[in-house]
Amino acid sequence: MSRSVLLRNKWFLMTLLVFCWATAATFSTAYYSFKFTDLLRRLEAVPVHVSVSKDYGNQTTITFEEVYLFSSATALDSLRAVANVTTEYHEVMGLLVTGVDGLSNDWAGAGKGWQYWLNGQYALEAADMLILVSGDIVDWRYTTYQGPG
Repeated sequence: MSRSVLLRNKWFLMTLLVFCWATAATFSTAYYSFKFTDLLRRLEAVPVHVSVSKDYGNQTTITFEEVYLFSSATALDSLRAVANVTTEYHEVMGLLVTGVDGLSNDWAGAGKGWQYWLNGQYALEAADMLILVSGDIVDWRYTTYQGPG
């Protein structure tokens, strides 16, 4: 065999080897990408179990012990699951709850409005941004301002 034929065969074999490796890597990447996407889709279907209460500020409190929401559900989603809710977009704070079951905020008059607590602590994060986990207790109250400063 001539030396040039042998060199051409080596280059051909190396090219074939690289091609096979690239093909295998591409299929492996596609397979694991599909599996990861499928896992994420399945996890989103796992329900989050929370407790939600509504205190109307007039000695009337309604508690829902078993509220099931999809993962990535927010505190606002928990309220929407048990009440008719109106909101207003605020550029800095996100969605603000302006009314629950027909009872609207009255900051100027009665000095009361809807606020929420998470696991007994006044929530400082916008309700549409706070992601819930199973076991959380969300208390919505129509009350005087309870927040910071």
